[in-house]
Amino acid sequence: MSSTVLKLRAYMTSYLKCAITLSALLVLQNACAYGPVGHEIIGALADEKLAHTPAGAKVAALLDGITLEKASVIPDEIRGWDKNGPDDPAAFHYSAHPRIDAQLRDYWYANPPTKDLNSPTPSHHWFHYTDVPEDNPRKITKSIAVILLAHFVGDIHQPLHVGAEFFDKTGHAINPGKTDGSLEDQGGNTLTLNLASGGTELARHSKFHGFWDSETVMANLPPMPETLSKEERHAKIEAAKKDLVHEFVTHEPRNWRLPSSIALKDYSQAWADEILPIAREAHERLQFKDVAAKTLDDGAVVAAGIADEKKSADGISYYDWAARTVREELPKAGWRLAEVLEKALK
Repeated sequence: MSSTVLKLRAYMTSYLKCAITLSALLVLQNACAYGPVGHEIIGALADEKLAHTPAGAKVAALLDGITLEKASVIPDEIRGWDKNGPDDPAAFHYSAHPRIDAQLRDYWYANPPTKDLNSPTPSHHWFHYTDVPEDNPRKITKSIAVILLAHFVGDIHQPLHVGAEFFDKTGHAINPGKTDGSLEDQGGNTLTLNLASGGTELARHSKFHGFWDSETVMANLPPMPETLSKEERHAKIEAAKKDLVHEFVTHEPRNWRLPSSIALKDYSQAWADEILPIAREAHERLQFKDVAAKTLDDGAVVAAGIADEKKSADGISYYDWAARTVREELPKAGWRLAEVLEKALK
């Protein structure tokens, strides 16, 4: 058995005194889950599934007409307020939706960014990886709850948001529950990936976490020539996303539905249990080297190093295996997001 140790990091919490239940995932402070394209695919799939349904109408009302495709990236977008705050004259705003913008502003101020891990007031970044109290000091309205849900369901279907590697100070993989002074890799954010083949040069030598966020998603879209302008690239990605969402909507993913015996409040735990073996394999297909302690700007001490692709027993390259995995997880996440909203908004 590999010495890889993956720590389960998922919780389900009831937000507010309403029927919406959200996945608040215990992932990493610097992690962004799937990149915008992955989150948008999941949200757009749920939009299609909920179209012309009572739940879809309720979601539209709560979000003031913002689609789940758009809402899914808002928790990352409001990080743009972190430097100068949402009241800065140069700050962007969701001007077409002033009610939602005001609620996001209140949410940001109730959870301002901080690097102090002992702060009594949490950073809004931490909602990507921490539990939330059932009362509402964090200014999570029903609308904000839907926005967070649209994002976090995507998070929990990204393997490196469920599993992380831990090392001792000499760079050896360890069990963090049995070894004092363990150092984590921040979900792969502090490890540089080296792949033997597949994708672009950038994809083969990216940050481990960033590879799973973005490169695995782009691997499921048509190749984008580097000669394309920014506008052309955006147009081609949008068209490719639309085609992929249509495929995902019209082909029900295997094993996406949980047993009826599992309560809605326990969905995130079940989803995390399901993806945990994938997170383990994502690490076991790699060989870690040159791992050493590194102190970050915020004072945190982490394990930084290199993750090299191993020769796999099944003959499938890491790039291809990861791309296939994400092609299965994206539609599951979209169908599950739609189902959770249908059940929560009854």
